[in-house]
Amino acid sequence: MILVLALIASLILIHVSTYFWVRHNKRVAARGKRGAMTRYLSPVFSKDCLGRTLIIEDKVPQSSEIAISVKDGSKFYRAVETRGEADDLAIVSDVAIISRD
Repeated sequence: MILVLALIASLILIHVSTYFWVRHNKRVAARGKRGAMTRYLSPVFSKDCLGRTLIIEDKVPQSSEIAISVKDGSKFYRAVETRGEADDLAIVSDVAIISRD
């Protein structure tokens, strides 16, 4: 009997505390004051970790294969046509072709 009462009390306590926590979070969000939290900023892809300038073609996000080459301190990403079944990574001279399947 005591176990049943303890379970019922904890069930009620969990629901009540969850209700008040959600209410508190909604109030904080409505005021727009989130303390030390910063708003999410989209990453800017202008340089890589070695300081090379990234030059990315517009078609790259939709492409299934990407050619990456480095010349004169710049890193070039360009979309290439799919050539059928490709390995995960194929090296063609100084260009790496990456397949995203």
